[in-house]
Amino acid sequence: MRAPSGSGLDTGVVRLGVLGLILALCLGVILYLLTDVREKLTELGSSRQDNIQWTLTQLEVEFLKFETAIMEAQLALAPTPQPPDPAHLAEVRTRYDILYSRFETLSRGRAYLQALGDPSVTVSFDAIRARVYGMVPLIDGADTRLARALPDLHGTLTGSRQEIRRILSIANQVMVAQSDRAREGVFQVLRGLALATLGLITVLCAMVVLFRQLALIARRRLDQGREAAARLETIFRTSRDAIVVLDPDGHLRSANRAAQLMFGFSEAQIREVAAGDFLRREDALEPVRGADLFEACAGGAHTGYRLSGYRVDGGRFPIELSMTATDNDGPVLVCVIRDISHQVAIEAQLKASRDQALAGERAKARFLGVISHEMRTPLNGILGTLDLVQEAPDSSDCTAYLGVVRNSAETLLQLVNDVLDITQIEGGDVTIHRAPFNLDALIDDILTSEKPRAMKAGNRLFRSGLTQAGWVTGDATRLRQVLLNLVSNAVKFTEGGEIEVTLAREETQMVFRVRDTGIGMSAEERERIFDDFVRLDGAVHRQIQGTGLGLGIARQLTLAMGGRISVSSRPEVGSLFTLELPLPAAAPARPDRREDLPVAQRALDILLVEDNPTNRFVARRMLERDGHHVTEAEDGAQGVAASAAQRFDVILMDVSMPVMDGYEATRAIRSGPGASADSRIVALTAHVGGDIAESLRAAGMDDVIAKPIRAQVLRRLLAEAACDGPQSGRRQGRRNEAG
Repeated sequence: MRAPSGSGLDTGVVRLGVLGLILALCLGVILYLLTDVREKLTELGSSRQDNIQWTLTQLEVEFLKFETAIMEAQLALAPTPQPPDPAHLAEVRTRYDILYSRFETLSRGRAYLQALGDPSVTVSFDAIRARVYGMVPLIDGADTRLARALPDLHGTLTGSRQEIRRILSIANQVMVAQSDRAREGVFQVLRGLALATLGLITVLCAMVVLFRQLALIARRRLDQGREAAARLETIFRTSRDAIVVLDPDGHLRSANRAAQLMFGFSEAQIREVAAGDFLRREDALEPVRGADLFEACAGGAHTGYRLSGYRVDGGRFPIELSMTATDNDGPVLVCVIRDISHQVAIEAQLKASRDQALAGERAKARFLGVISHEMRTPLNGILGTLDLVQEAPDSSDCTAYLGVVRNSAETLLQLVNDVLDITQIEGGDVTIHRAPFNLDALIDDILTSEKPRAMKAGNRLFRSGLTQAGWVTGDATRLRQVLLNLVSNAVKFTEGGEIEVTLAREETQMVFRVRDTGIGMSAEERERIFDDFVRLDGAVHRQIQGTGLGLGIARQLTLAMGGRISVSSRPEVGSLFTLELPLPAAAPARPDRREDLPVAQRALDILLVEDNPTNRFVARRMLERDGHHVTEAEDGAQGVAASAAQRFDVILMDVSMPVMDGYEATRAIRSGPGASADSRIVALTAHVGGDIAESLRAAGMDDVIAKPIRAQVLRRLLAEAACDGPQSGRRQGRRNEAG
């Protein structure tokens, strides 16, 4: 007969209870032993004995390094007396400081005192430490005194070397004994732990038999759970969006794979995550509470709710939330979350493109407005003065009128140059040419050119600080442009005051300070003074002319030269502009003999190739006024024909011409058998920039003159040609191409 099921159940319960008691006892013993093992392993894992032994060994190493440093210093001073070498004495002091710190560590650490606990060791250690500490006055003293004491220091260290080794040997033996005792203790604890573990395994094996039937039941329930989980996972996997289920407290109850990938939390962390951890309000970035989401869904499903999503690693991205509340096994909130980063990026890009287009239109309108206004002023001076010249009854008045025309034309040229500069800067075409130049001469030229305007306004313009800056390496042209702008502005905005230009050198940095006692600027004006087209209110009220481009160009050129520019100012007190540039000192360059050339001493035969009649008229009058013979050609083809038929000393070649441009014409002249194949060819161009000049020289031209043509520049080149004589063009061409 089969025993009643209740009897078997009671027997199993009794047995299970006994095994449970034994299991609890084993667990208690194991926990106790584990605690002891952890303490032992922690003690061994800290490697305190190893650290102590290492520190003791380092004491001897640093002792020997200190002795070696003293010996090397002695050798450096031998065999003849000489001044002590600071480098060797510095090494002696460094090694002493390290040895001193080793003694300090061993003297203060409790663990080190245990290692040095032997009385004989303690006495010897204290004696050596006292001798080392007694060297402090010599180490901290003068180099001469330390050099004289090196033999005595070496003798002291030599006498203590064996004693140091004995101390460290005894201390290491003490530490080895302590390590052996610690390892023995760990072994005893581990043996007890092994016995307790063996008992635990025995009890667990017995319990496996009792739990067999329960395991079968659990397996059936597990299969049912797996089927349900598989169905749920199938639903979740089909969605490309994140799906999360929240309880009323806002904690996650489940999340699909897409949600885990989107927010970066693992499946094991789902129960630990709340809605506020990965959902934030889009505007205030405040964590979203589960209660708020449930309240939003009180009236039904909610779609198109924009929030900010936060990843575990701190990343933020925009999301769109759709949610609905259900109440099957309890109230839950099912949320579908979509990452809309791409959509938001496209919206932001469209908005930025629109704003950029609007800003470009506004900048273009402002640019045209400012330039057209500024160009009218010099054009009005030129045209009005020309009317006065035509109607002047007395030709003696024309001299004064010509001065007005010249000033207006120079103003207009400066305006065009500013526009070209800002265009080059915005296009990234700024080229810095560094070469040696005389900084004092550059500063003096700037002050000399601005002094007449300063005196006219009742200002005192002077230089202070470094009186002799000498020769430096940098871009003299760009530096002159920046400093001239600063000084010119200071003169322009100051009346009855003073303008001070101060120079100071800080290593390879040259610091320029331009101080004035003018109208000054407010804090708001200082923030935008280096922007393009900015004109101060004071300049507008006082009707001071300008485009507002000067300081913007100065800032960009300063950055291109690797420097910095800043300003400090107070209204009605004045302004201080500070310019810092890397201008290392340089050896004086050989003087250029062309600077002192006079007007050409002999008449030259010159071929002028220019398609514009006005430009030909002006250039011809300049040349004939100095006594030269001029032949004209209206395009490059005529210039090639004329140069082949006659020998010319100089050919002035325009670059942009119909039929044949200057590049092609120059190549044809150089490569042909004509009479002027070796003549000097000078390019006339309205284009500026180092690249243009290099391309012109590569085509065979010897020099470049930028339009508008200035008589002084033209005279200098012709005087050089007259001094060089025949065959100068080909030699100059080779020199320019090589340089």
